[in-house]
Amino acid sequence: MTNTTWHRQNTVVWQAILAPALPRTRPVNWLEAGSYAGGSASWVAEHLLGSDGTITCIDTWGDAEVEAAFDAWAATMEGRVVKRKGRTQDILPTLDRESYDGVYIDADHDASAVLRDAVLAWPLVRVGGFIVFDDYQWSHPNHKVGQLAPSIGIDAFLSAYRLQVVQLHCGTQVIARKRRSNNHAD
Repeated sequence: MTNTTWHRQNTVVWQAILAPALPRTRPVNWLEAGSYAGGSASWVAEHLLGSDGTITCIDTWGDAEVEAAFDAWAATMEGRVVKRKGRTQDILPTLDRESYDGVYIDADHDASAVLRDAVLAWPLVRVGGFIVFDDYQWSHPNHKVGQLAPSIGIDAFLSAYRLQVVQLHCGTQVIARKRRSNNHAD
């Protein structure tokens, strides 16, 4: 697999927050929007899914070498990886509502795309499940015109969904937990 080490800095937080809270009486179902070579997906599979959980990975895999690395890893997972090739805005609406224990948002690095992916992924997260955002402290190199940092989209989502979500961690990533399905009385 292509070496993707940037995820490693977050594994201590994931282990402390996510691992103890994920279900133990049924298989864990995880969704990753933006899988690249599979570095974070591999860690999730090894540390969060248990022996019978699954991970659905979405990416455009625009680089053939990176996709080959992902495919090689996925082939070792005995059917526990579901690969969905395409754009998140096309694939997320096709997935089953409230079927994931966690969603990792790391596909696009522009505020509007991060916000779009979060809004599309939110109905897929079970009550009590997690949404994890990457790149909270990242900014665009050379401050490209027309591109806004992911944190702007993340903050917008957390503000708009504040009655449904509780933020558990904020650092290079943001981890939040779904406490209810909508903003109406439970």
